[in-house]
Amino acid sequence: QVKPLGEVVLSVLYLFAGRPRRADMGSCLSVIADKFNANADFDFTVHLRVEEVDILRGGQLHDLLSASRRRDYIQDIRSGRHAASIIAPPCETHTRARHANRNGPPPLRSKAWPRGLPGLTSAQREQLRRSNLLADFAIEALEASVESGMLTIMEFPEDLGPARLGHPASLWQDKRLIALKGKATRGAILQ
Repeated sequence: QVKPLGEVVLSVLYLFAGRPRRADMGSCLSVIADKFNANADFDFTVHLRVEEVDILRGGQLHDLLSASRRRDYIQDIRSGRHAASIIAPPCETHTRARHANRNGPPPLRSKAWPRGLPGLTSAQREQLRRSNLLADFAIEALEASVESGMLTIMEFPEDLGPARLGHPASLWQDKRLIALKGKATRGAILQ
């Protein structure tokens, strides 16, 4: 039997991790690391450290609406502290479901008005302001991750084109993400 020569620390930054739940990303990565470490063919073990950031996990310490916290995480990405990042910004104001019918919450944005439709209530504008702030941060974090060469995944619903009540907005329509073409690969997964 081969004895491990050492340990590799693999740090993953998971932005917008959501509440802890069965089979969440951190749990799945831990299972993969355990299976890797159980394989006797390798002469090292992987120590996985997943930093799961979300206000639902860390309260105000994880509030990404805070400019200073956003700056700190961008600096973490640029510093090379993490080997990989997962970015999964909230999509409730982008969701296609808002454009499906009139039975639920109304559309707040569209492809023509990606930052917000005109004529919204003050509460809807505030919801969009927060959502836009988090979306802009997610894109900045993705750009910084790509620039630093780290393995990065950004999870966000794909742009499926027009729906019954119009063409929903999507982060994938954003010129900053389009500019990453050739620097990053885009794909789709069925969830």
